[in-house]
Amino acid sequence: MISDNIEAYIFDLDGTLIDSNGVWKEIDRLIFEKNNVSLSDSELNAAAAMNYSDFLGFLRSYGIVYTLDELKSEMDGFAVHSVFHAEDLPGYAAYSADDCPFCKKGIKLDAVVNGFGYSKL
Repeated sequence: MISDNIEAYIFDLDGTLIDSNGVWKEIDRLIFEKNNVSLSDSELNAAAAMNYSDFLGFLRSYGIVYTLDELKSEMDGFAVHSVFHAEDLPGYAAYSADDCPFCKKGIKLDAVVNGFGYSKL
C-alpha cells in the first residue's frame, strides 16, 4: 500500500537497522561445518561481519576454496529464519523491480546500507 502522506520509505538491505549478524554467523558456521572446520565464537563473529571478498580470503586461510559464485550459491542453499515476519510490520509489502509501485508513481527510492555497498532496487 502506498500512502500519499508518507515522506520517506527506508529499505534495510544488509542489517544496518535490524541486526542480522546472527543469521550470517549461523550460515558461516554451517559452511565451515560442511568443510569439517570448527571455529570459535569470536572467529564466527568476525566472519559474520565480513564482506564476500574478505570472507573468501578467510575461508582460504582454512584451506576452503570457493569462487564468489560458488559461495553465493552455497549460502543461498541454507534456510534463513527472519528476525521478524511480514505481519509484524503494518503495511509491509515486497515488489519485484519491474512491478514497483513507488517507481511507477515517480517516488524516489534509496537504501540504507553499511560500508559494503548496495543492491539495485
